[in-house]
Amino acid sequence: MARDDKVIIRLRSDVKEEFQRIADELGMTISALGSYVIGKFVRENKKSEMMSVAVKKQVEMQEE
Repeated sequence: MARDDKVIIRLRSDVKEEFQRIADELGMTISALGSYVIGKFVRENKKSEMMSVAVKKQVEMQEE
């Protein structure tokens, strides 16, 4: 999947060094790891929102 958009994120030096260490251990670039982590966060957040909506609908149905 092509990645067309660019995001610039500023980190403290110590956090960037640790993130780089993790990327190196995984055999990834820091950019690839950042993309993976952000993508995973977005997917999980969307899934959580969908679950909240489903629960809310269930509660509303039970109240009727």
